[in-house]
Amino acid sequence: MPQEVRGVVAKTKGAPVTIETIVVPDPGPGEAVVVVLACGVCHTDLHYREGGINDDFPFLLGHEAAGVVEFGLDAVAATIERLHHAAWDADIDENAHQDDKGDRDPGFRFG
Repeated sequence: MPQEVRGVVAKTKGAPVTIETIVVPDPGPGEAVVVVLACGVCHTDLHYREGGINDDFPFLLGHEAAGVVEFGLDAVAATIERLHHAAWDADIDENAHQDDKGDRDPGFRFG
């Protein structure tokens, strides 16, 4: 069932942010629901608010979250397993940022 949560939203360039109710849809395959206990808004979020990344407003800010997995632990475990293998491979394989299919994953770098 979709959930309603509070989020920090930048509606327009340079405007004060607002706290708004956001509807989070049910997780799809390979996704998880995390009950967020704390979330930081960092300098990258400031760049979004100021239009420095792009001007596709509104933006939901805050991506440095800590919480508890409520649903989808299998998806989280699979991700941890993948990262574990990538980290292990980094010591011996210069292509550790590629998954076992050879696809590049630019979000992670090890070594």
